[in-house]
Amino acid sequence: MSLHESAVLKPRDPSLTNSDDWPIFSLQSAFVYDPLGDISEPCNLLHAGAYKPLAISGKLQPLPAKARRLFLRSSPTHHQPIVVTDVLQFSYGQYEDGSVEVWAAGRAGWYTINPSRAYKDVYADITQAIKLLYFAADTYKEMKKLPTGLDVKSLFVQVGRGPLARRQSLLTCPVVLFSTPADLPNCP
Repeated sequence: MSLHESAVLKPRDPSLTNSDDWPIFSLQSAFVYDPLGDISEPCNLLHAGAYKPLAISGKLQPLPAKARRLFLRSSPTHHQPIVVTDVLQFSYGQYEDGSVEVWAAGRAGWYTINPSRAYKDVYADITQAIKLLYFAADTYKEMKKLPTGLDVKSLFVQVGRGPLARRQSLLTCPVVLFSTPADLPNCP
């Protein structure tokens, strides 16, 4: 049986105003869904926000000994199934080797997402979209160094003509380019 994160973990310290200082937990077999919709349907974590709070179920991975103080009770001896609700924020990063990591904010801190089988396809789309975003940003930075320059619209036209444009999964839900819920397309 899954427990709510607040039944397992202490809330993050409110004095930690910089989210980079929040504790980081790992969720194995994670599945992101819309708690107001069909909970068996995966939902793209990039849709999370004040207008669309999401939920994540997964197995909380054991913590190092020094971090066990973050548990409300004695630390679980196995992978504790938990549910994180009201996920309003996400973060992502790309490492030097090109790999991408995605985090979701809960009440206790950040949760790294290691997707379940049912969430793998959506997670692959998320990581591809993030890689495309970094590619576009890096390309734009390089293009700005050229004497003629290149505006953002022209950059995306150029990217759209390249081999990445043929990847349907990158173009079906480019939510990273939209700023308000009204701008979001209907995405799977």
